[in-house]
Order: sequence, then C-alpha cells, then structure tokens
Amino acid sequence: MGETPLDALTNAVDRNLAVVLSLPSAGMLRHHKSRFLGVHDGGLLLETIGGEDSLIQQLIRTGEPVAVSFKTGNRTANFKTKILRIEREFKINAQATASTLLVQQPTDINVAQRRHNYRAPVFEMTGLAHRLWRIADEADIYREPASTMLVQAKMRDLSVGGIGVTLAAPAENQTKLVTGQRLRIELRYEQQPSLILDGKLRISPTANPDGTFFAGIQFVGLQEGLEGRRIQTELTQIVGQLQREELRRRKTG
Repeated sequence: MGETPLDALTNAVDRNLAVVLSLPSAGMLRHHKSRFLGVHDGGLLLETIGGEDSLIQQLIRTGEPVAVSFKTGNRTANFKTKILRIEREFKINAQATASTLLVQQPTDINVAQRRHNYRAPVFEMTGLAHRLWRIADEADIYREPASTMLVQAKMRDLSVGGIGVTLAAPAENQTKLVTGQRLRIELRYEQQPSLILDGKLRISPTANPDGTFFAGIQFVGLQEGLEGRRIQTELTQIVGQLQREELRRRKTG
C-alpha cells in the first residue's frame, strides 16, 4: 500500500520540512516561507513569519482559512487550515525556543504527482537552431539585442519548460554569467518561423574539466496570454518530433 496523504503530512512534520504559508489579504494571497516544527495541542506548529503580525492576528480573529503547501519526494501536497494562535517562546527542545504559529490539523490533504517535462536530447542533425542573448530585466523581449550580448552555448536537450545547455568557458574580458540572468532565446526548427522566448538561467556551480559549465534555462511567461500558449503548443510539437527522432536513432543503432 502506498503512502496516504495523512502519511505524507506526518512524515513532513517529523522531518521539519519547509512549507509555503499563503495568507489571504485584500483578495490576494501573500506567500511566505515557513517550516513544520512539530505537533502541539492537537494542532501543527509552523515557524512564524516576520512582518505579518497584524494580518495574522486578524486571521485568528476571523477564522479565515490559510493555505499550506509542501513537497514530499516527487509529489506536492497542500491543505487549508486556520491559524489558532501565536505561540511565543515555544520550547522546541531543551536548548531552543521559537515563536511559532499553531494551526488546526487539516481534515483534507491534496497530494499530487509533480509533472516532469520530457527532455528530448538535441543532436547536431535534428534541424533545431538556437541563439541566446543576455538581456536586462526591463528589456523588450522582441527587440534583438546587440551581437556583443550573444551567449556561446551548445544545446543539450529541450523540453516544454526549458532547455539544457553547455556554456562555453568565459573569456577573460567577458562579463560572467550568473544564476538568475535573464536571457532572450530564439529557437528555429527546420523551416518553421523562429520562436522568441524569455528565460532565466540556472548554472551548475562546478565547472567541467574543459572549463565549460552545464546550465538550464527555464522558459518564463508561457502561461500568460494567447501568444504564450501558442508558443507552448509549438514547443510541444517540436519536442514530439525530437522524441520520435530519438526513438528512430535507437532502433537503427
């Protein structure tokens, strides 16, 4: 028998896993990082969050529900609960105390498998070309930057969520790329029109023996508007073509 939602919660509390606590305010949600600290008086203890005392006190008075979400293995879990009270100077162990939030034990816990986008390997002869530019956070994604902003990288794989690349060793006079750098991505598959995408860079902290770096680029904004969904549909089709090419290569050796 697999792990039940209650098992997932119990294990998360026992392991003091990190959570996201979402507080309703003026029709919106304020998301804060917190963590499970244990159980107390039939409820759950969460690490308190700073700067929200007045909102928390209001939520305690009104009984308005808050949301808690956490990751467990390759699954995500979330539930709604109510903040019962603030436990100041709560004794965590023999040596430590902390200001905590006591919330109700949830009656309903939703656990879902996290989706992983299939990463199709990119071979030299797949007909997929790319160019990358470093751009400022406020730059217009549809305006092609100067050639001096081009980033030298070899594409390793493509998914609907992003691409994996190998970055060339930086030249001595070149500005060093860092995690979080915004990139403009141009993808062109065979004779189809180019796709222009917005991306955020994630670089491996360890260099390869030849001085290159493995990195991932996460696509940003594909859920926003008709244009984003159109690009997402075209990416899905391209990834499907690459997957079929991968299978053909495996069959032919």
